[in-house]
Amino acid sequence: MAKREGVKDSMTRQFRQAAANERRLLKREQRAEQQLAELRVELARDQERLAKAEARIERRQTELAAAEALLKDRQLARAAGPESLGSGAAVETVGTVLSSDDAATADGSAGKPATTVTGAPAVPKPPSNGLPRRRDSRRSSADPATAKTRST
Repeated sequence: MAKREGVKDSMTRQFRQAAANERRLLKREQRAEQQLAELRVELARDQERLAKAEARIERRQTELAAAEALLKDRQLARAAGPESLGSGAAVETVGTVLSSDDAATADGSAGKPATTVTGAPAVPKPPSNGLPRRRDSRRSSADPATAKTRST
């Protein structure tokens, strides 16, 4: 009978060991599931931040394109000269004077383009500074034109 009790004790010990191993495996699985759920939440948060960053990049690219267009317009206006801005009239090139009569003119304008002045403004007047207004009103202290002044 002692032998049977020893076998029973051995089987009981094996069942207990198997149950302990099963509990350990369940705990490890639960920790892995919890870690997976936390990582999914973190991924969703990061994707939201990424979407906001991409939208901000798109806005900045639009602002940059507007600034480049404004610069090009202002460069063209400067190339047209100050007289076109002062009179509010555009100067258009009509054609090149090629007749031999005009070759000996006093001002030496032979072969130069003839110009006419129209009543249309040379460059459309841009909004205040020509750039789209930003939603955020951050000001740079490095730029004295936009720096906040402190009252003492």
